[in-house]
Amino acid sequence: MERNDEKQVAVAEELMLKQRWSLAQPFLLELRNSAVDERLVQAAEAVVRMIQDYDSRVIVSNFGMVKAGKSTLCNALLGRKEFFATGVVRTTVEAERAEAGDYWLCDTPGIHAKEEDTEKALAAYERSDIVLFVHNAVDGELIKQEVRALQQLIEKNSDPETFWERFVFVLTNADQKDEEELETITRIMKEQIYKRWNYRLPVIFCVDSHTYFRGLEKNEAILVGNSVIERVKEEVLRQVEAIKERKQALFEKKLAQKKRDFYACAAEYIDMLTNQQEPKREEEAQWLKRSEALNICSGLLEKKKQELKSALAKRENAPLERFYPDYDSLGFHYSSSYEFSSEYSAEQAARQQYEKQFWSKFHPNLDRAKRSMQEYYGQYDQYIAQKGLFYYDSVQFATLVLTQLNEEVAALLQGPGVRRLPKAATLFTVEKEKASSLFFSIAGGMNSQISDNRADPPDLCIKKVDKSYESDFSRELYYHHGFDWYLKANVNIDDTETYVGESWFGNPKYKTLYKYDIYDARRELQDQMDENIKNAEWYIRSAYIDVCADFIRQLDACVERRLAQMQEELEQLQSEAKQQLGALRAKADEGKAAVEQLKDLIGRMEQI
Repeated sequence: MERNDEKQVAVAEELMLKQRWSLAQPFLLELRNSAVDERLVQAAEAVVRMIQDYDSRVIVSNFGMVKAGKSTLCNALLGRKEFFATGVVRTTVEAERAEAGDYWLCDTPGIHAKEEDTEKALAAYERSDIVLFVHNAVDGELIKQEVRALQQLIEKNSDPETFWERFVFVLTNADQKDEEELETITRIMKEQIYKRWNYRLPVIFCVDSHTYFRGLEKNEAILVGNSVIERVKEEVLRQVEAIKERKQALFEKKLAQKKRDFYACAAEYIDMLTNQQEPKREEEAQWLKRSEALNICSGLLEKKKQELKSALAKRENAPLERFYPDYDSLGFHYSSSYEFSSEYSAEQAARQQYEKQFWSKFHPNLDRAKRSMQEYYGQYDQYIAQKGLFYYDSVQFATLVLTQLNEEVAALLQGPGVRRLPKAATLFTVEKEKASSLFFSIAGGMNSQISDNRADPPDLCIKKVDKSYESDFSRELYYHHGFDWYLKANVNIDDTETYVGESWFGNPKYKTLYKYDIYDARRELQDQMDENIKNAEWYIRSAYIDVCADFIRQLDACVERRLAQMQEELEQLQSEAKQQLGALRAKADEGKAAVEQLKDLIGRMEQI
């Protein structure tokens, strides 16, 4: 009945292992393909390997130095002298096992012969339920390599409390030492274990495998008993029976430890991935800040552009204030203080008086006014880089706005760390059309002159102004229906009778005398001069307005080109910022996806 129960338990355990293995294989494959840290893959492989290597029967493995007699001991426990290869030189290079009733007996390579042998021995230990620690009596006490190997086993052990209970210490080649020496060796070995790991070893079996085989061959019970092999068999069987009842529990405990190792490694890897995301988040924040700063710069540039356009448009529409020169008034009234004997003589005197006013006052005043206007407006022909003048002030205003724009853009982009700052050029070169072979730099003043050998054309060109104004409306008075007609129309001749004596007949004598008044002529002459000066000022100013307006249009187009270039650089930087943001966010999404995938895999580990 008990045998059937054990069979049913074994079948159930086998089904459970198959189910776990069916889950473990795709899990491990997906983990390897996810390009995670190799340590995590190794931790998972350790879990899967434990499931793969699990056997419901107890596994007993030997463990010890090369040539400690491990293979010979296993042959003795099997009662088969040549099952595991033995020899003077190292013969066991792979872990091999044999069925020994209710358990497996595993022969392992010797430790510290080669690194790969030690790794295989340690791997066999992980699959073992009972360990035969084999020490050669000829070596005396435990040597440092054995101590180090035991420490490695402790570090790999999942249950420190039951670690030593799984050990059976065997001292081989006991026939090489007498009883006193063996007692001393075993005592020292117990002390070594106690001092190092605080565990009191209950017994160390001193065996002689060769004596055991001689006893079997000769069928001598005394030799078999003296070999102590049977006592080791009994101890192994006792532990096998004890472990069989808790084999599954021990397996689950060891597996749980392997899983904990995997979880710890996974948590460390997730922390590493999360920490890797932090600089990316900081870099993403920097690029986002840079993108926002570039947006602000674009808005600022548009604002400055409108500000400049508005200001330059005002200058273009009303570039120059009117200039009216000071000149002497002719006065509006003049009457003769003389009496003329005839109307003709009065007209002649009036004519002379009018012509005197016309030539001595009217024309000199008119000419002085024109010269004054020409000097006032002509300064635009003479100077380019002089503060207070239209050209200079216009360019200086544009330079100031562009400089402010450059400073504000530099301040906005300084923090984000743009490798190159967009900048609008603030130096303008100006040339007078056909008037000079020199270029003048407005920003540098009149002293910054460079020869006309420069490769680049000037930014701005001041056109030549045709300011000649020879027309004189007053001269038309000579030719408008004749000057005499003008005098008759504008000079008043008054007649009066004056007593000059008596006639021969005693009658009083009166003489008609004449006087003139040129009030209307003087007034019209003054009006004519005023009108002439206004027309001359309008003509000269109009000529300069056209040239100044053309200059403003050139300046506006030049500024427009520079701002367009700056805007293009800002857009390029914005495009780069968006690309960087996209790449960083893609990496961040990849990192998040990797973390989520890993968390999902960790969750699936629970099912294994």
